Amino acid sequence: MKILGVKILEVESLYNSHGLKYVILLTSDKMRATVLQALGYAFVASAVGSYLWLTDVHEALRDSQWGVHGAATRKTHRELTMPLAKSIVEVASEFKFFPTFAVFGLLGFFVKRWRNFIFCAWRVEGRLKDMAIMVGSSVADPANPKTVEQLYKVYRYMCACMALQYKVVLDGAIGADGNTALDSIERLGLLTEAEVLVLRPCGSRACDTVITWIGLCAIDGCRDGHLLAPLFPREMFFAELTKMRAQMMFFHGNNVYPISQHWLSLVTVAIDMWSLVLIVGAPFRLFCPPSMRLGLLAALQPWTSVATFFNLLFFWGTLTLCQQLQRPFENDCDTFNIDALIAGTEETIFASLRASFNTGAACGLAIDHATSKQTHVCPQAQPSNHRQRIRLQVEPPPHNPPAQDEQNHFEAFSGTYSAGYTADL
Repeated sequence: MKILGVKILEVESLYNSHGLKYVILLTSDKMRATVLQALGYAFVASAVGSYLWLTDVHEALRDSQWGVHGAATRKTHRELTMPLAKSIVEVASEFKFFPTFAVFGLLGFFVKRWRNFIFCAWRVEGRLKDMAIMVGSSVADPANPKTVEQLYKVYRYMCACMALQYKVVLDGAIGADGNTALDSIERLGLLTEAEVLVLRPCGSRACDTVITWIGLCAIDGCRDGHLLAPLFPREMFFAELTKMRAQMMFFHGNNVYPISQHWLSLVTVAIDMWSLVLIVGAPFRLFCPPSMRLGLLAALQPWTSVATFFNLLFFWGTLTLCQQLQRPFENDCDTFNIDALIAGTEETIFASLRASFNTGAACGLAIDHATSKQTHVCPQAQPSNHRQRIRLQVEPPPHNPPAQDEQNHFEAFSGTYSAGYTADL
């Protein structure tokens, strides 16, 4: 889609397919069961209509044999079918608005709740990326191994708090149980054995503890000179940190979002009563008497089954949709890939925290550590009559990794992306 010639959003053509919408409905087990249930009750309604048709034909033949003519014929049709059809129309016209508006209100609630999961995850992602930029752009001396170690600790804690935040969603990867999740995170190199021992007694507050450690790392970095204290935006950093914790809390709180069980029960009962009116009333309201033009087709009363099926499907299908949206991570259609979100956030944190490792050589920046000011170093101009390709060789900063199990992870973090950068001048 383009607005003013600018491409703003592109949805895969597969999801634009009209036929795919039907495939999505039928691939869902709950929705498929709803479709079959509505179809079964529709056949029951048409069967009642067929019984009324046979009764009407039988009475017409009996009356013709006994010589009964005029208004006295077809007694069942006159005294049962027609009065019930009229009564059902009146009841339906008075009652149909409540279940219709109630079910759409319930659907709107669960759609909003489902979207909140996505928005909360995106806000957490944005806060982590913002904090990584603040820390990565305030590094005092990227060549100092203690500074690299402090940045790596921030990196570990940021990734660990994401793993703890989504441990229930990533049940198959790290385990939903607290102790199992901590063991898995330790094996990933995001936490040390000593840190896991501290976090075990915290229980469900382990993630909050790790978030606090991120703030402590920032304070220690400013105090020990690893970060440029006068330039580091402390207030903004901790504002983002607390906002991230709030969004993490809302993510889990949204899972048990308070919904009135009385309201949900009332809507369910209203839809059940409306469905009962449709199933019982449709054979009488949509009854088509015998005719020479329709012949035996009228005996099947197919319009009764079709109308009943679609009415039941819309109401029952909406309730089924609410049940699916209530648990967005249990189905493959209306969900989002939390693994891709975590991986993308980790890559951004990794890049932002290591940005200062190569900034001096790539951008010509130098830091005066005495005044905590950055100055731009202009390279000497080289006269040339053609485009000249300059290769900047960047060496990784020296470091002495700590004697921990995650030494390989630390070495990967403190290294450079490549052996050099290339620029066209």
